[in-house]
Formats: sequence, C-alpha cells, structure tokens
Amino acid sequence: MDLKQCVDLTNKIIQEALETTREELMAPWKLLGGNAPTQILGQALFDSGRFDGIKYESSKRPGYNCFLIFTSLLATTGGSVAISDSSGNQRGKIP
Repeated sequence: MDLKQCVDLTNKIIQEALETTREELMAPWKLLGGNAPTQILGQALFDSGRFDGIKYESSKRPGYNCFLIFTSLLATTGGSVAISDSSGNQRGKIP
C-alpha cells in the first residue's frame, strides 16, 4: 500500500486538529441514528479531494488499525494499493 495523502486518525494531534476525539471516533454510530460524526468527517475528507485514505483504530479489534481507501482519488494523489489473497492466486493493483 502506497497512500500519499492518508489522514491518520490514530494520531491525537490530528484528532485535535479535526476537533474530534478517540471516544467520538470509537462510538457505536449505529445507535446514534442519522449521520454519525465519523460519517460526516469521512465525507468531508473525501469531498476535499486532497486525501486518498483514512487510517483509524479498529473498534472491533483493540490494538489493530484499519484503512479506508478512497479508490477514486488514488490517481489524483499518486497513491496505489496492491492486493493479493493469502494463497497468492488473486492479485491486483488499484489504480
């Protein structure tokens, strides 16, 4: 994975700059109804056209991180993602 402009929401300084917190990012959004703060933030980052992904802490597996990749913006940022399965039979690259 070669993301050129990835927002790291695991970084407390980035959280503060975006006026969010770990607690807000980890909240069970399905219980909130409507658009959750994380959905609004994700949409704003996508709409800016400046980022190719978001790194965030997994709410299901503590200690693990996840990535949301804006595949339609990879060509703009110069980023790319290589994909393969554990058997090595399926391979691909975006874009």
